[in-house]
Amino acid sequence: MKSKPVAHSNHLTDIATQASTAILRRPTLVLLATCVLWLMCLTSLASRVHLVMGYNVIATAPAQLEPWMASSASWFIGTLLISLWFIVQAGSNSEGRSYDLHYRVWPLCTLWIACGPTAIIQLLRTASPDTSVFFTECIWFSLWTGISFASLNHQMLSDWLATRLRHAERTSLPIFLTCLTSACAAIYFFFQTRYYFDSFLLGYNDFGHFAIRVINSSRGNGLLRESPVLPTFWDHFNPGLLLLVPIWRIWPSENLFFALQAISLTSSSLIVFAIARRLGHSHWASMAWSIAWLAQPTLGQINIAYTYGWHPISLAIPGLLLAIWLTLRGQYAWASVAACLAMSMEEGVIVIVGLCLASMAGQVYLTNRFGRADPCWEKLTSVWPWLVSSCVCAVGFVAVYQLSGLADFQTGRFARLGTTASEIILSPISKPTLFWGEVGRWESFGFLMALLIPCYLPTLCFGWKWLIPTLLPLGVLLAWDHAPAKSITFQYSSTLLPLFWCATMSGSIIRQTSLSSAIGAVTTCLTLSTFLGLLPYSSPNLLDVVGRTYGTTDARKTGSEDNRWLTEQLQQISQDGGPVLATGRLAAHLISNGDIETVGQFLERIDAYTGLPTYGTMPLQHFHWIALDTMETFQQSQQQTLALEEMAYEQGFTLHAQEHSVVILRRN
Repeated sequence: MKSKPVAHSNHLTDIATQASTAILRRPTLVLLATCVLWLMCLTSLASRVHLVMGYNVIATAPAQLEPWMASSASWFIGTLLISLWFIVQAGSNSEGRSYDLHYRVWPLCTLWIACGPTAIIQLLRTASPDTSVFFTECIWFSLWTGISFASLNHQMLSDWLATRLRHAERTSLPIFLTCLTSACAAIYFFFQTRYYFDSFLLGYNDFGHFAIRVINSSRGNGLLRESPVLPTFWDHFNPGLLLLVPIWRIWPSENLFFALQAISLTSSSLIVFAIARRLGHSHWASMAWSIAWLAQPTLGQINIAYTYGWHPISLAIPGLLLAIWLTLRGQYAWASVAACLAMSMEEGVIVIVGLCLASMAGQVYLTNRFGRADPCWEKLTSVWPWLVSSCVCAVGFVAVYQLSGLADFQTGRFARLGTTASEIILSPISKPTLFWGEVGRWESFGFLMALLIPCYLPTLCFGWKWLIPTLLPLGVLLAWDHAPAKSITFQYSSTLLPLFWCATMSGSIIRQTSLSSAIGAVTTCLTLSTFLGLLPYSSPNLLDVVGRTYGTTDARKTGSEDNRWLTEQLQQISQDGGPVLATGRLAAHLISNGDIETVGQFLERIDAYTGLPTYGTMPLQHFHWIALDTMETFQQSQQQTLALEEMAYEQGFTLHAQEHSVVILRRN
């Protein structure tokens, strides 16, 4: 007697199975429709302006026209990505392999999930043009696109490539491609910075601030001195800049700093490759992780840093990664050297290293106590070396904070939470409304998503042990009433990137999804960089910077008449070599003069300058040249520029040249 069929207990499962079967009857048509939908959503999002300061989005066209307003580069990268997805999915279906139905449909469903919010909002905007668009659309779209590509590779592509990967594993091809990609990225980053510089859209803060310290040290004008009225380490503790002094003597050009930053950010991908190999990834998966590092939006944004330019902390990133790699290899002495070099570039790195050491001590303690050895730290046998080293970092940070001269400046940034370090630390309890109100702002959520989503969230969570040292620094950034602290375009979160990527690479090993997770990370980063990055195909997202600098005009662009005239004038001032006072963007081109100050900072510190040797009662007389761009308002107000121009005329300065809203004065 035949038994009766067992009814499915879950009716939704039946419906899903029937729908999946119906879809797979005409897979090619469904796949093509899905690809077109995805490409339309990507180009629609790419046509919008996603601001990385404040995480707002501006729709620049009606919903029907948005896809056609996207750049050709956005169309190219989108077409390339979705074509690869289609080829793999369609090829896998046609070859008749017996994959589980769930895994054959999952890449398709996740791509629908990625497109869902944007597609719905576009339909609503078509019916009602006043419908709002949301910044989270690009985050959601990128996250689920990465998941779709990862599931595609994990269940289908890996079988098809298995033989090829094993054969290529014995060659140096993945290493060669990693090095080639890193070199190409370095070249691009360098010329990108150079373009912003030549277009008068870079510096003087921060690029000039730190460059002038190296230059003055090289010329014997004061060890790492920026200004005669400021302590050496008034804002940041970076004695490691002294290592650049001999290099400046060999190559005395602003290109030195541009090249150093480009090489530091991109060469880190080589260390990411090495760390991935050490964690147990294959050569190809390690190559994919290194490419994901280069493609993440944060890296390109840090290179320009909201047009503030070079920052020494970029030199700390490869140092931290190198220290992690050496620690994984058991070479603790060399790891200490790499960590010390990283810590010498910025005081915040001391905190990161100290927290990492404390986390290592915790890992060793748990292993010794409960016998749960973590493969990453299996060679660590004693708690005390790591605990003592962590305490040394803590004491060192306190000493640097109190004795170097930066305490007043850094504490002042948290003035709303307290006037002393202890008040700030206790503010979550003593001032809960202010503290948690700041942490809970939209900017905090946007910052975390833009920072963490590129690291491929599905595996990042599984590497939670690596994330423990990041909790305190992230809390500080979120509680800080300082907009740049919550922006991926500034350096504040850059030293956390090594830990985030180690976490996700470790998590993929735990999940046993090495190659698929790496491809998911690459796809997520490439997609999100379309909206938030500064890669060649990225949509403009620094328009607010240009607006704050030159308003709505298209001034100072490379090749324009005013650019050529201004460059010639600044070359004359640079050749003269005398002390210069200039507006911010012009001052960045005059760092070789050594003795230089910007308009905004001079007016803020004019009382401190008064009475100093060579400054006297009229400190403006110290300068031989004054270069004022009356149009530029990024680093000083127009009122400040006009007030200083009037002051200069009163003190006997004469007009040397005036054109294109630029005034150049010279002392008699």
